This record gives sequence, structure tokens and C-alpha cells, in this order.
Amino acid sequence: RGHRAVALGGEAGAASWNHAPGVGRFRGLSACASEVRRAGVLLEEQLPDGMAVAVAAAHMAPWLGETGGPLRPELTVGKLGCSTIFFLSSLSLRLSDLTKAATSVRLNALVQLTSLGAWPAVTWCMVALMRALGAPFSSGLLDGLLVTACLPTTVNMCVLMTQKAGGNVALAITNAVIANTLGVFVTPLLLFSVLGKTIDVKFAAVCMQLASRVLLPVLLGQLARNSGTVTAFASTHKKGIKYVSELIILGVIFNTFCDSFSRASLALGRADILLLALGMPVVYTLCFLCGARLLSRLPIAPADATAALYCASQKTLAFGLPVIRLIFAGSPDLAYYTAPIMVLHPLQLFLGSALMPTLKRTLKLEHAAE
Repeated sequence: RGHRAVALGGEAGAASWNHAPGVGRFRGLSACASEVRRAGVLLEEQLPDGMAVAVAAAHMAPWLGETGGPLRPELTVGKLGCSTIFFLSSLSLRLSDLTKAATSVRLNALVQLTSLGAWPAVTWCMVALMRALGAPFSSGLLDGLLVTACLPTTVNMCVLMTQKAGGNVALAITNAVIANTLGVFVTPLLLFSVLGKTIDVKFAAVCMQLASRVLLPVLLGQLARNSGTVTAFASTHKKGIKYVSELIILGVIFNTFCDSFSRASLALGRADILLLALGMPVVYTLCFLCGARLLSRLPIAPADATAALYCASQKTLAFGLPVIRLIFAGSPDLAYYTAPIMVLHPLQLFLGSALMPTLKRTLKLEHAAE
């Protein structure tokens, strides 16, 4: 629905920026505001359309939504947005749901073993095969794929996608916390195993970040449920709460692509571009669909399987970029190491939403909900 027109609008905005810096910025801002308003309308119909508009807006005015820019997305979308997501999610969760999710030991173990075990193992085999066959990819970029595979799941994206699909949100929250806590220890060990690199991660700092952005909002949401007024409000405004959550998704996408368009200085060869732009989406889609098919054959409730798939299939940018920059500080290949996760981050949002109808049919999620 008008994706090509949106893309052309993005090119026009970029041209005005290049040819008239003084005027172009305001034109870009005006066009960007128009696209954001349009995103709100599209959001009611289909999230992928809103995502396309967010990318076009980022292309028109990347200075507006980049980290450290006028909108301060590292605060508004990063800290405040993340906390809001978990608070709103907690409002609709009973304490018994969270307790049950935390005690689902086998399912939680399956998710973590897939994310921090199967992902690195499969990626290592694929990279080893490409190198053995003499594939024309940059060595640094192949190492970047290995680094990305060693990262834990996302903190908020997996919860958002699970919630939108109608999955078990309590299970998604539980695994997001478990994965990012384990990542402090496991990711450095995995990086040492596959690349021979070591890193000293500050466990206390990461735990404090998880506590303030995840656990505290969840606790506040549970406390708010004790108020009959708040519970009634959350029950009667489910669509509005969902709308806010999806707007935060668009904010994350806008910030991610603004950073990409503002700071992209990576000189990639044709083969590298094909690997990132074509290879990663194809492999991710195949793995996602195969995972859905496999979970549909296991004795797992559809809602639980949905949460498990989104948690196991995603990799965190928030934890990943600081770790990569710390490990490879001063390395001439640093940009190659960060490129895969920068591509995978928005890719998870696009494909996670685009493949949602197929996921629901495969897991018979809508039928189970009824």
C-alpha cells in the first residue's frame, strides 16, 4: 500500500537535505512529521506498513531520531519506552501467570539452549563452511555473524511481538530476564570459544539495568493491579494499550534506522551486501518457519510456543553493541562486527510481524484462543 511512493518520498527528502542544507533540514522535518502522522493511521491496519513509513521518515530526517538527537530516543524510546512496555504488559498479567512461567523449567531451558547454544553452533558451522568453500565475504563480516549469534535475546522486542501475536507474555518476560542475565556470563565464554576473545562484563551494572527497566516496571504493574480502578481501566482500554505498545515499536525502528542512515560509513563489497541484505533475511525466515513447524509438533500450548519462538529467534542490540564495542575497541574491523546485529535488529521487527499470520496458522493460535 503505497510503499513505493513512501520510498520515493524518502529519496526526495534526502535530495533536499543534500542540495539545500539550511532549508532541507526543515523540509525533512516537515516531511518526517507527515510520515509519523501517517504511521499512526497505518498502525491501526497493519504494523508492517507503519514500519515502512518509519524507515522512510528516518531516511528523510535521520538527524531527528538518531541517538543523542533532538528527540533523545535513548531516553524516550530506550529507557522510558522499555519501562512502559513492561509496565503495560504487567497490568494485563495475573501474578499466577508470572509464577507459572517462571516455574516452566523445561520450556525455559529449551528457549535458552536454542538462543545461546543452537544459534552459535549452527552459525559457526555455516561460517566454517563458507570459509572452506572460499566464499567471497569479508573475514570481519563472517566474524560479525559469529558475534551476533553469541548474543542473548532481546529485552523488550520479544515481549512486544509475543503480545501482538497473542502469545504467553509472562513466559516472554521471564525468558527475556533469564537470557540477559545469563548473557553476562555466557556471551563472553562463547566469544572466547569461537573467536578467542575475552571480555570483563560488569555483572552488577547489567543486573541493575535489568532491574530498573524490566523487573521494577513489572512489579509496579502488579501492584497497580490491586487497584480495582486501574484493573478496570486496563480491561476497557486494551486497544489503546496495544496502540501505545506498537507506537513504541515504531519508535525503536525510527531510532535504529536514523542511526544507520546517519553513521553508515561501512565500505562493503557486493558479496557482503548480498549476505546482509539477502542472505540474512532468507536464513532468518527459514529458521523462524522451521521453528514454528517444529514447535507445532511438540506438546506445547500454542501461546507458550509463540513466546518461545520469539524469544529464541531474536538477538539483542541493546546488550550487543556495547559488548562488541568493548571487546573490539580499536579494531579496524569494528564496523564489520557490528553490521550483522544492526541489520538483524530491524529485520527481527519486520519479519517477526510479517510472519505473524503464518505463525498463528501453524500453531493454530487463534483457534486455541477461542
